[in-house]
Amino acid sequence: MEGNSKVIYLKDFFELCWPAAFQDINRDQGYEMLEQELQAVGIQAELGTKIVDKLFKVYLNNSQEQWCLCHLEIQSSPEANFPERMHAYDYRIYDRYQKNVASLAVLTDTHKNWRPNRYVRRIWGSETTRTYEIIKLMDFKDQREELMASDNPFALVILAQLAATETADDQELRLLSKLQFACYLHSHGWDLEKRRSLY
Repeated sequence: MEGNSKVIYLKDFFELCWPAAFQDINRDQGYEMLEQELQAVGIQAELGTKIVDKLFKVYLNNSQEQWCLCHLEIQSSPEANFPERMHAYDYRIYDRYQKNVASLAVLTDTHKNWRPNRYVRRIWGSETTRTYEIIKLMDFKDQREELMASDNPFALVILAQLAATETADDQELRLLSKLQFACYLHSHGWDLEKRRSLY
């Protein structure tokens, strides 16, 4: 377990979904969740609208402190103001805490060409630009065999999300996918507590 128990799988998430950050982060120094800082700038997990945000403090291999925003967006269609929202998160945090934020948006929609990774606002030669990292879970569809063979817990989480998307209109298939997911958890030889927490 690393740092706060709520971020027990953060290392695995970074390794699979944000490898550039994974290489730079000093995992031995642990992680810290910054929930109060998110709430202070008006950013909260909005489960009703299927938006989940997590802010973490990590340390890099050069001992510098780095804040990381992980934004999970679960929606069925593209949203025009998504880049503006990502930009707003960044400037709110910087304005209050003077901290640069590395941001990653995890998109679970099924629109292949919707990949919003930049916010731009310009007028009369003045320009504001904010870029951020994104991953689309649908890009993992062709990697199912590798995900199933992986010892990274988040590989199974991605498989489960893909199955949930694909069985949205078929409850019988969804039940079978859940049973299959449980079998995958057992086949990796993880202890009961870890299987329960992942499930």
